[in-house]
Amino acid sequence: MVGARSQSEKSGMSGQARHDGIRMEVSDPMLPFLLAFGTPDSRHSRKQREQLMASEFTSGDVLAVTWDAREIRVVQADASETFYEVESDQSGWGWERARTAIFYRMRTDYLKETSHFVRSHPLSSMEFDKLRPDLPMRFFQHRTADWSNREDDLAALEPDIELRAQQLAIIPFGTKGGALKAHRIFDDRGLTFRRLIQEARGLQQATCAEVSGVGIYRSGIVGNIPSYYLWGAVDRAGHVS
Repeated sequence: MVGARSQSEKSGMSGQARHDGIRMEVSDPMLPFLLAFGTPDSRHSRKQREQLMASEFTSGDVLAVTWDAREIRVVQADASETFYEVESDQSGWGWERARTAIFYRMRTDYLKETSHFVRSHPLSSMEFDKLRPDLPMRFFQHRTADWSNREDDLAALEPDIELRAQQLAIIPFGTKGGALKAHRIFDDRGLTFRRLIQEARGLQQATCAEVSGVGIYRSGIVGNIPSYYLWGAVDRAGHVS
């Protein structure tokens, strides 16, 4: 299990996180957890806050794991899943120089059982702008919908919101379930949920027997743009239903 850490080791955890002193909004799946323990003067005791902090990982946590001799660094995490990168002896952290990458991922409960905290190595401003850990890890999961539904019917499933990004890459799937070419979606005014669903519905023409429902999941980056793949109501790895 990951050992509890003091408040000074886990800064900026009262609804916002920090990276190299820069404030950033945390990803949507993390917000309920972050708000759960509040500020140092909240109703939780120091011990309770440390236990709550130890129950999840934070972007920039460097962990030693039982299943790899190399250390890993957390990019983004929630109660279900953790995205991470692996340290390289030659080039340091793997995604610092990469333009295209699929995030390594693991169930958070398993990672907690097989790791321990080593140190904190926050994302640099450049890494943060490239990897965008403030974006949702997943969204638009609906078991009763289908990518063949009409665009308006899909868009009506959730309210239209701004996605805090001007561009994203969307990866549809083919008839056998394989990933197809990523497509860039851009709007200099900022993308909205409805625009994303419109584009996703237009791209996702194929059907696949393995896919039930709809869902949009973070993949990584494509050409330094945050990327998401289209799939069913459960992600490809089976981590999140």
